[in-house]
Amino acid sequence: MYGMARSASTLPQEFLPSINDKPTDSLRKRKLTKQPTLQDECLQSKKLNLLLPKPVSSPHLSFSLPEARAHLSQVDPRFSFLFDSFPCRPFEPPKGSLDAKLPNPFQSLSCSILGQQVSTLAARSITYRFIKLFYSDLPEKLNSSVPISTQPFPKPEQVLELSVEQLRTAGLSQRKAEYIRDLAQRFSDGRLADDKLMSMDADTVMAELCAVRGIGPWTAQMFLIFTAKHPDILPCADLAIQKGLLRWYISDPLNQSPKKSKKEKIKLTPETNKEASLAWANLPAPPIPSNCSLSLSEMKKRLEKPLKPGVYLTPLEMEQLSTPWRPYRSIPVCFLWSMTDVAPDY
Repeated sequence: MYGMARSASTLPQEFLPSINDKPTDSLRKRKLTKQPTLQDECLQSKKLNLLLPKPVSSPHLSFSLPEARAHLSQVDPRFSFLFDSFPCRPFEPPKGSLDAKLPNPFQSLSCSILGQQVSTLAARSITYRFIKLFYSDLPEKLNSSVPISTQPFPKPEQVLELSVEQLRTAGLSQRKAEYIRDLAQRFSDGRLADDKLMSMDADTVMAELCAVRGIGPWTAQMFLIFTAKHPDILPCADLAIQKGLLRWYISDPLNQSPKKSKKEKIKLTPETNKEASLAWANLPAPPIPSNCSLSLSEMKKRLEKPLKPGVYLTPLEMEQLSTPWRPYRSIPVCFLWSMTDVAPDY
């Protein structure tokens, strides 16, 4: 069902350009907490070494980001403007930020399950209560300014020590508790492994993850983009990407849509708006790929009247329109998310 709408509560917002992002040469430095002493670090290491999941061996990209930038900018000069103006999250950190920590597939997938079908705020609360089942010495409530990703996270074996009933005390539904245990069991017995998930081809990862209860194609694709950082993923079922692709070819995607949105998106600041708008206006949209039968007039009609509720483009049409971006479609996808009404959280 490629037209299914998706909740905007499962992708990490820090990976996407926000409404407060300015061009990269003037990005604000993130505030850093007080650096711990060597003694503090040693004590913390001894305390958590046996509890925290083992990180993946390498956090580096499996592709060359400069080559990706060059390719995308060549097929569409507007990408050069975006690369020069905004951080390419999640594939590069904003200037002034710390290096991203090593990915933890079990944590990423667990948080995705915990956040399904609830608001971002509810997902954060449930996830923290889940963590506190294993780390009871944590504060009763997590300060709203503290990212949930900074908290310790249990290993699969720890999760399996708790029953479904015990997991439900953290606010998990019966099914979510069962899903989390199924995921933990697969990591514990070796059917899923960090290094394999981070290095296998996308189709294999999709098959492995979709075999897990509570994980479908969209969640698996989000894992591939935001955790494994796979360069060539196109989530055809995502409505924001369907609409974003249409707008990319027929109009200026930096313009706000008529319907006011509370979601964060790329927005030019007042100081740079005029200059950037002029620069963007001089970069026309590329021609529609020759393998796609859609015309500009048909695309405009689709934005007003989709094929059917929740379907603006078919998977084949999306594949055709994104052909010039191969093999780096994940990067334009992230830019499109940030320029539409729906900016997912993962």
